[in-house]
Amino acid sequence: MFKGWQCKAGVESLMINWDGDVHRATCRVGGSLGNIYNGTFERPEVAVICSRDWCTCAADVKYNEMEVNANKINQSRTYDDNMGYWKTL
Repeated sequence: MFKGWQCKAGVESLMINWDGDVHRATCRVGGSLGNIYNGTFERPEVAVICSRDWCTCAADVKYNEMEVNANKINQSRTYDDNMGYWKTL
């Protein structure tokens, strides 16, 4: 469902482990962003392409996501906090 979509995890929020390792989200898609304790952390400025079939990041599922196909955006979704569900834009 999400594989191939652009996800703003890391742009809109970050996950920092107890040891200072930083990832875009709990799914760790896109790999490590560095470590806050040893000074290697670099904040991403662009969305990552999701490599997972399903979003398993319970705390991160609210990120804005866009389906991308051949550089053309087919569908965009955003989470509506007031309504408590995803809506297609």
